[in-house]
Amino acid sequence: MCLKCYTWHVVAIAQVRGITGCCECHSTFRQLRERTGRSGLRLVPKDGIYQLMCEPCYGPWLLLNREQVKGTAFAKARKLY
Repeated sequence: MCLKCYTWHVVAIAQVRGITGCCECHSTFRQLRERTGRSGLRLVPKDGIYQLMCEPCYGPWLLLNREQVKGTAFAKARKLY
């Protein structure tokens, strides 16, 4: 990893601390657990920083941003291409 990418990564990780839920729908961990039975979130690079998204918000985001995962086993498993 180059210094520029490493610096971005360090700043982005610092931004994730203190997040209380999904960055898209703003559901809290408790609300997600009540609605879906789990409170898991996906870490995604969005708007220049890492952000956390719940599963319902992650699906549409991934379809719009599938170029970021093009050529990976992840994209192939989800048949994004």
